[in-house]
Amino acid sequence: MDKDVEDKYAFIEMKNMTSVYEITDILDLPQMAYTHFMNYDDEVLYLLSDGKMAGVLSIGDLERYYVRGGGQNELTINIDYTSATEIDVKAAEVFFERIETINEMPVVTNSKELIGVIRKEKSRQTRRMQRDSLMEAKYRISEWQRNKLIRFINHTKAKVFLYHEDSSAIREYLGDNGKIILKKRRERAGEKYWKGLSDEEWVRFLGEAEQDPKIVDVMRTDFGSCVPSIRKGVVFYNDLESRFCNCKDGYRITSNNPSNATRRVILYGACTVAGGYCKDDKTIASYLQRYLSDNGYTFWKVLNKGICNSVKFFSRMFTEELSENDIVVIWIPQRWLPDDNIDKCVYQGNLTKVFLEISPLIDNILDSFRHCNYKVNQKLAEQIYKDICASKLLDSPMQPDMPERQQDYYIDWDIYIYFRDYFEQNDLHKEDDCVKTGAFVITCDSFTQAHRIWIEEALKYVNKLYLFIAEDPKLQFCLDDRLRMAESGVEGLSGVIVVPAGKYIFPNNLSRSIRKGKANQDVMEYDCDIWGEVVAKQLGIQYRFVVDEAESVVLKEYHENVKRILPNFGIKVIEFTRENELEGRNL
Repeated sequence: MDKDVEDKYAFIEMKNMTSVYEITDILDLPQMAYTHFMNYDDEVLYLLSDGKMAGVLSIGDLERYYVRGGGQNELTINIDYTSATEIDVKAAEVFFERIETINEMPVVTNSKELIGVIRKEKSRQTRRMQRDSLMEAKYRISEWQRNKLIRFINHTKAKVFLYHEDSSAIREYLGDNGKIILKKRRERAGEKYWKGLSDEEWVRFLGEAEQDPKIVDVMRTDFGSCVPSIRKGVVFYNDLESRFCNCKDGYRITSNNPSNATRRVILYGACTVAGGYCKDDKTIASYLQRYLSDNGYTFWKVLNKGICNSVKFFSRMFTEELSENDIVVIWIPQRWLPDDNIDKCVYQGNLTKVFLEISPLIDNILDSFRHCNYKVNQKLAEQIYKDICASKLLDSPMQPDMPERQQDYYIDWDIYIYFRDYFEQNDLHKEDDCVKTGAFVITCDSFTQAHRIWIEEALKYVNKLYLFIAEDPKLQFCLDDRLRMAESGVEGLSGVIVVPAGKYIFPNNLSRSIRKGKANQDVMEYDCDIWGEVVAKQLGIQYRFVVDEAESVVLKEYHENVKRILPNFGIKVIEFTRENELEGRNL
């Protein structure tokens, strides 16, 4: 057998498979399947009944189930699947090449006994895309992003230009040969072939101006150094100086910004907007700046607020100080488009035609049409420039308007999804408005008589009291012991619920900084933001209780943030003062 075939395809015996389940052992098939696909590299589950094959369930089957509405429909097992009766890797290879969406083939005896599976190797990118797509379908992330977008546009002062593209039309334009080339690039992407391109393909992608044989290695190193950081949920680039990519003040530099510019065009979007795999002077922003300056609009400067992440750029939009004098250009996936036109949008455009006018397109993109080169960027900038000119905004008089931002933090969908599962796992739910609900967030390391007294005091204000126990693993007692101590300590008190705090309530980095006496203002504020916007709102918590911590400067500072921020979310903060006889106790 060919060595490449051996490396690319493998037979796995049933005893070594992680994807085999007895139907009778499954209580909740959709949840079990989702958990499995998110944690293992398998893309098919093999379901047995009394040891015999009963059917299969693919990651695609589960995604389609969620798209149809999830629990409103039945998740059916596929009994009409392709299988082999012998271990013939060569025959499986022919089948996989013919049916591109299938990467596994079970080997089953005539008596329906599963022997194993012939599996085609998948790239990490393909597997990540499968997981992302499944998660998006389950949690309706597109709907979430759509609502966020509408909220931003309806509240911003800036003039908004909203763009999208038809990805299916672009893929069809590539043709069968282009699709095969993209598929091969994804499969061979690695150390030898960065982004899956050969040396010849890189020459065509970069153009005649970049013929240095070392240029790809330089670009790879430079973009590898361009790593984003997150502060209060907002993604930004660290300052960077390099040959390909330069960043300052959190975003990528646009070449040739006029020094006397008083007005701004700000670009938001993912990889294409950020200009991944292109030099600073060859991004959409830099080409757009050139069009503006060359046509006399030197009082306009273009800012590139793109980020190489399909969803994280929203964090920059909501926290940007924008005024009526700004033009904002947002490029989103088509699936995020609002169902109806947004009245506050100056323009909504489809950039698909730009891609369809470039031939051959395959030479000007990498592993995806969203990773494109200077030729595509220049054409995209030209179209955006024409649209802005048609709006007459470039010549509009400057208004005496103060910039405003919608918020100074951002909570993304993944945190909401986390809390959705967290609430479900801990059986936490919102009470009727008439039920007064409050919470303490404590370490309980250990539980003291002081805790009992403060809890009894809190119960004078509320009917239901949550005790969120911090999960910091570096405390004196482990979490299980601290939970047991708290449960024992509140014995006999009605309406008290002891629950582990989880990942985002008094997170480990906050607990650690307080233990070490090193305050991190951003971390403290973001903890309060998440508490107010997500935890308190979804559980209906009206009161937050804290204890004056005179002997801990950092903890006192944290409580000052709690008292300052949470009332903005309609939460009353009650601070208890330590009695003399309780001096030295630890909360």
